[in-house]
Formats: sequence, C-alpha cells, structure tokens
Amino acid sequence: MLFNKIVLIAALYIVNINAMQIIGHRGACGYEPDNTVLSFNKALELSVDMVELDVQACKTGELVIFHDFQLGELGNISDMPFEQIRSILLQKRGQIPVLEEVINCINRRVPINIELKGLGVTKAVCLLLQEYFKKGWCKSDFCVSSFHHQEALSFREIIDDIPIGFLYRYTFDIDEISQLKKNDFVGLHVEQVSQELVHKLHEKEIKVYVYTVNDYETANALKGLGVDGIFSNYPDVVR
Repeated sequence: MLFNKIVLIAALYIVNINAMQIIGHRGACGYEPDNTVLSFNKALELSVDMVELDVQACKTGELVIFHDFQLGELGNISDMPFEQIRSILLQKRGQIPVLEEVINCINRRVPINIELKGLGVTKAVCLLLQEYFKKGWCKSDFCVSSFHHQEALSFREIIDDIPIGFLYRYTFDIDEISQLKKNDFVGLHVEQVSQELVHKLHEKEIKVYVYTVNDYETANALKGLGVDGIFSNYPDVVR
C-alpha cells in the first residue's frame, strides 16, 4: 500500500513538472553566445523541452541563425555575404550558424521552434524542412512563429500540419486568432499575460507561450495561470 502511494505521488509530480514546457530561448543564451551551436548544446544539456531560434537570410542566400538585423557596426545581415558572417566569432567563441547546422545539432532530441525573423525567408525554410522530411524527420519536430503574422500563414500554405505561432510585443489582437488552428500558439510578452487572456485562448484550443522568463518566481506564477510554455535564457533556473 505504501509503495502504491509513493508511485502515485511520483506520477503526480511528473505530470506537474511537465505541464509547462521550458523552451530554450536562442538555445541557453544566458550561458553561451545566443543562437550558436554552443548555446543549443547547452540547452540540450539542461534538458529543455524545446529550443527556439531566429532565422534570416544573408546577402548570398544562406539561412543564418541570428537575432538582430544588424551585426554591430559591420552593417545589416541582409547586406553581408555568408563568408564574412562566418568569419566573426561571437564573444570570441561561437560562430553564427546556418539553419541546417542547428537542425543537425538538435537531431530530433527536442522540437525546434523556428522564428521567421526576416521577411521573405519562408519559402527557403520550407524547402529545407522538406528535405528533412525525406530523411525521416516528422512535422512534429518543428513549429514556426513570427512577429510578421503573414509570414507564418504563408508557411502554412506551403507546409500544413506544423503548428504556427503569432508573436506579439505589447499589443494583442484577439480577432487575429481566428486565423490559427487547434494546437497553434501565440507568443506573448510576460507583461501581457493574464488569467483571462490565457482562458480565452485555451477556449479556442490555442496554446500560450510567454517570453522571456528568467526567474523561478515568475515561471511559477505563469504555471499557475496555466500557460503552456515559457522561453528562458536560463532553463535550469526556471525548471
């Protein structure tokens, strides 16, 4: 009888900690240069449930993983050839990778949340993912999001059945959610979240992910609101 009680308590604990996904924000960028292979490997080491990355195209067409549109004083990513971008070391340690390198690094260990950072990268991302599907990867290995909501919708027109997400900074338009399907998601700034909003989105079977959460207290409060996942630079801290 005592053993059965222990098993039941353990099972409830496992369900509880898995109720909210911990998403490695640009890998584990609190510890390693963000959006680098070093950062994604660190995120995997810290047992994230998913990783998030930013993709945009450089001048020569490669899909580079980098958050900002500008690379310091060197200029815009979109104006730089990949050879030049590749020669730069971030924090004197990590190179800027291409999307294929990160996908290979993750290697289906957790899903990859691809943020379509730059305009016009949707078709190229779709073509690359289709090559991975031919190799046996599943659509469940990916989800796609963007602050440019039409980019996410354009992705769906090419590849269906991969969850898409609308990202929001400070304003939120509930009417736009009609364009999303069951198990799609919205990405909200932590200051936007309320119990009422989470409830409304869940009523429509839309998931709620929140960025960027780096302390345990905030993570615990969001878990109490029922959010589905949080983006964190420090996955171990919020865990």
